[in-house]
Amino acid sequence: MLNTLVKRVLISATRAANGVELADGRQVFAKWETILSAGALRTPQILMLSGFGDPEEIEKHGIEYLLHSPDVGKNLWDHLGLFLP
Repeated sequence: MLNTLVKRVLISATRAANGVELADGRQVFAKWETILSAGALRTPQILMLSGFGDPEEIEKHGIEYLLHSPDVGKNLWDHLGLFLP
């Protein structure tokens, strides 16, 4: 699916990622596994919107907290230098 915005990862009752919810509300489920690869900025954002990260940060936005992983979304840096040969 091209040009599709993911809202969050869907988690099953067994605490396994089994699909994604898209920004338009549609849900897409995986047969085997769900792999999240959305870049250095969007991947942590999707994880936090899904309930993974620092509980205080997640819950203050009204998101259901699922997994304590306080490093999600931390230490993001801009790439200020660019070398072109």
